[in-house]
Amino acid sequence: MPTYQQLTSLDFAQLNQAVEDWNTTAQRMTELGEESSDGMLAKTRAANWFGMNATASGERIEQAALAFTYAGSQASGIYGVLRDFRDRQKDCQQRLRELSEEAWGKGLSVTPDGQVVARGGNAYTDDNGNQQYRLTDEELAHLNELLDSQQNNEYFATHLMSQLPPNKLLLFLGDIYDAEGTGPDDHRAAIIGDMGENLGFVLGLASQSGHAGTDTIQPDMVAAWEDDMVALGGQRVILSDGRQGPYGFQLMSNIMGSGEYSTHYLTNYHEALVSWEQEMSPPGSAWNRTAALYTPITGDAFRLDPMTGLMEATARSPEAAATIFSNDEASEYLLTGRPLEGLPPELGEGGGRAASEAIGNAFLAATTGMNPYDPGALPVEHEDVHRRNLDRGLAIMAEAGDDLQPEFREPMAKVFLNHGEEYVQTSGGLDERERPLHKEHLFEVTRQLSRDPDAYALLNSGINAALVESFHHTETFDGEPIDPGDTLSRAGMAVGFLEQARYEALHGELATEESRAVWDARMQYHGWGGIVGQTPYAGDIFQRGVDVWSQKWLDDELERINDGYSLDSKKVSEIRDRQLVALAEEWYEIHPDWAESSESHNTRFGRVGEIHASANLGNNRNS
Repeated sequence: MPTYQQLTSLDFAQLNQAVEDWNTTAQRMTELGEESSDGMLAKTRAANWFGMNATASGERIEQAALAFTYAGSQASGIYGVLRDFRDRQKDCQQRLRELSEEAWGKGLSVTPDGQVVARGGNAYTDDNGNQQYRLTDEELAHLNELLDSQQNNEYFATHLMSQLPPNKLLLFLGDIYDAEGTGPDDHRAAIIGDMGENLGFVLGLASQSGHAGTDTIQPDMVAAWEDDMVALGGQRVILSDGRQGPYGFQLMSNIMGSGEYSTHYLTNYHEALVSWEQEMSPPGSAWNRTAALYTPITGDAFRLDPMTGLMEATARSPEAAATIFSNDEASEYLLTGRPLEGLPPELGEGGGRAASEAIGNAFLAATTGMNPYDPGALPVEHEDVHRRNLDRGLAIMAEAGDDLQPEFREPMAKVFLNHGEEYVQTSGGLDERERPLHKEHLFEVTRQLSRDPDAYALLNSGINAALVESFHHTETFDGEPIDPGDTLSRAGMAVGFLEQARYEALHGELATEESRAVWDARMQYHGWGGIVGQTPYAGDIFQRGVDVWSQKWLDDELERINDGYSLDSKKVSEIRDRQLVALAEEWYEIHPDWAESSESHNTRFGRVGEIHASANLGNNRNS
């Protein structure tokens, strides 16, 4: 007996053909019987043949005529049975479809095995083979409360993971995010959105607990669960009603953005995801929604591009980020290699491409050791891997030039603030041995982020703190001693470096009068004095009066905009006069004794002259 799903999806093409074939056969057999009776048999009887041969021949002709007639009658009967069966099946199929539509109108739906359940209650099979149905809104809300209350309970997290293997988790996610038939239901969408975030937190905790060391909880189970999830990532999830859902990567990544997962899991997940999407043509194009593809109830909050959630999770786990970006191929693919034209054009909170914003934040974590999504994060001591990742990333981004994704600009400004000492030493170093970073690469990336007013303001206002901090470092980056006066010159060079990058960003090949006007308008509108104080990337130096130095830079910037001058008409020392004077005064507060003993620095005029001269020299990008 056919099942509900088999009958409702039955294709009648072959049966229709069979009915037509038997109808043709019946007609032909009947015609042959008639030809035999009216033709040869009639002629034989009319000829009055006598003798043994005549009698035998007549009997055979008569038998043949009867056989054709009988065959025609049998074929006609088979045709009638098939025709009636087909018509009855079609009637049943039509009636089932009508009943299904009627049930849908009453808030019900029919499962593949023919059971009628409340709509939104798509069925799945439990371990005992019993049909279970979706949670109501109230049940979802209760689950959400439970997950929220257990975010820090490792034992609950690992127990939940053990009871929710990847295949069931993906089916559960696929069903609850499914918007078909639910209509605009903002209340349910909000519950599901919160529940997904909390589920991501809990599963992330389970992942970390299974890889924490000697006190791990169910490590074998956690490792097996993670491997199974990665293996299912490239498969589409078949929903409980038989429809085709998203890829496993899309569903899992959608909840991973809110959790902190183990390095083991994230690196394996990343490798599998990149490998899978690179097989697409172009890479990642299958993530796009098509007319026939699944539509989630949470709308645009559901990220079709699974790289978004993965990179958000990676950014929340700096060790994993450092590991992933320490691979040359991985860095190049993430920073410049993904073909954006083939990916879903999903926007993030800032209006840029969501996946690119997440990648930028993951690179920030990979080079600083900090979680960019944690407002209370404190700077950590840099390890060799952080510097290597920065070197590698600068080279890749510099090579991209004007094609560098704009979403990377603000994260890179924060990276430079976190590596403030390296930034000042490189941009203000008098020779190559004093530069920990590649100066040309640093300049090009600084030029690119200077195309964005927010990133430009963040870097320039914040770097003042690094400049003042550098006055305390009377040595080169490789440890060679220098005079305190050289630290003042180094700061001036760095200011010139920054000003040259701004100038080239606004006056390069892609710059227009209109774009410069828009840039200036945004700078005039915002007061940037306190922005860096809200950014913890450079540590406690921001607690020591950075607003004072940044305000001087901002005053210079607004004057430049209002008076309409640039490096075409003014020197760096004139454009950044207030900033340079403030820095010279701060330098004197740190080195008064040395300054008083130096003929070139023992007067305010001399100190300001020294930093002005260095700033004018520093605007030469090749110096």
